[in-house]
Amino acid sequence: MDITLHFNPTHSNAFVVNLPLSKSLSNRALIINYSSKKSVSFKAISEAKDTSILSNILNQLPEVVDVGPSGTSFRFLVALLCVTPGQRIITGTERLRQRPIGPLVSALCAIGGQIKYLDRIGFAPLAIEGQQSLEGGSLELDSSQSSQFASALLMIGPVCKNGLDLSFSNIPASQDFIELTLKMMDDAGAKVLRQGQRIIVESGNYGPGHLVIEKDWASASYFYALVALSNSNIEIFFPELLPDSNQPDRRTVELFEMLGIETIPASLGILIRRKTKKLPEFFSYDFSNCPDLVMSVAVVLAALNIPAELIGLHTLSLKESDRTKVLAAELSKFGKQVVNTNSSSLLISGIFSCRANVKIQTYLDHRIAMAFAPLVVLTNSITIEDPDVVEKSFPSFWKEMSIFAELIYNA
Repeated sequence: MDITLHFNPTHSNAFVVNLPLSKSLSNRALIINYSSKKSVSFKAISEAKDTSILSNILNQLPEVVDVGPSGTSFRFLVALLCVTPGQRIITGTERLRQRPIGPLVSALCAIGGQIKYLDRIGFAPLAIEGQQSLEGGSLELDSSQSSQFASALLMIGPVCKNGLDLSFSNIPASQDFIELTLKMMDDAGAKVLRQGQRIIVESGNYGPGHLVIEKDWASASYFYALVALSNSNIEIFFPELLPDSNQPDRRTVELFEMLGIETIPASLGILIRRKTKKLPEFFSYDFSNCPDLVMSVAVVLAALNIPAELIGLHTLSLKESDRTKVLAAELSKFGKQVVNTNSSSLLISGIFSCRANVKIQTYLDHRIAMAFAPLVVLTNSITIEDPDVVEKSFPSFWKEMSIFAELIYNA
């Protein structure tokens, strides 16, 4: 099944978009809540499929743990299962079994974890013999492929006998997400200390504490994109989106300010609107700390014919799809050239052709579907294959998009 969007201009220019709760915050909250034996609470969590998968697994803890496509759940659970008594196998989809886990497994084994590879070394599926606790202590980690390796280790730090003294063998990917984890651990009562590239987690207990799950900034980026692409003076209000959030994807504000979009904090949320139609002659940005924003920004840059160099993309090929290749393939349908100059940067050039009825392949990747959907305001129609992929992070995405476009589902 796919979905075709037809742009639906309205007489109004003011809209309200209800964003989902952050799955990044929700997934961390679930792990901390479980590790604290429920002494750390939260009011509500995301309805994203990734979060539902993790929540269901933690409620049941079956002998065979199948995380489906959820990379976050996989990494976090590999660490958590090491400190959860019992023998289990953890696996996932074909794509998930292609995503590396070796550095996290090596780190866990170094502090007492008992893990075996059941197929290829460095990849799922894994057999884990969980214990009541791990020894912990000093540990060096290669977290260049994913910040979630570090977050997974840190969140079990308080239940390790000797805590955790974590240092990095190189610069971690997406360091701000590690900071997000540390902030949540601190809010949950864990004792953590950051000393440069060294993080010390004291042995002890979480809680009591309460974690607040905020609206998701990454999800807002797709509607920032819609305003940036629109020829009219659209204003969008996001209820309960926090301007002072610790989410790394709050960089959406900075990125789209460079593309002429103004962010106005209000008492009950955030309003966005076009501030200027003047666009940069060339766009360059380092996405090392916000890789999930690459897709929405790249599509806007391509559509507005702004030559660009996007750097800090070394983790993009390891996501739900190889997003560097996907960008090149799908933007070429509109006449754009995307060149991967090395393993961590892209150049975008060429003239965008506003072709109607282009079909976008999503490659089982939620961010592809959501990043390309706003193009409907330029092309008047666009078709997205496998639209249900958005359930991974933003289940109500098409409902919110229906404010701006008529949606036709095709069998």
